[in-house]
Amino acid sequence: MKINLALAAAAVLGVTAISMPDASAAPCDTHKTKFMWRSCMSKEVDKLNAAISAKALDLCYGKTNSERGPTAVDERLACRIDKLTKTLQGMN
Repeated sequence: MKINLALAAAAVLGVTAISMPDASAAPCDTHKTKFMWRSCMSKEVDKLNAAISAKALDLCYGKTNSERGPTAVDERLACRIDKLTKTLQGMN
């Protein structure tokens, strides 16, 4: 669980770093106050974080040697960590 939270936090930071130069293209630019813009951008980052996590889960769901049990969970988790690590490395 701690690893998953750490990966989520790292993904958010990576996505934030990537999305900031493209901030002018975001739908959040229509907001008049800085607070509303930040709130909107925060929601956009959350959406991207969820999409990245969901894609990693989809890619790893069928790539296990075991069908059920702790071994299958460990294999899927290791696969997701690998996918998210490669994603973060690609952002640098």
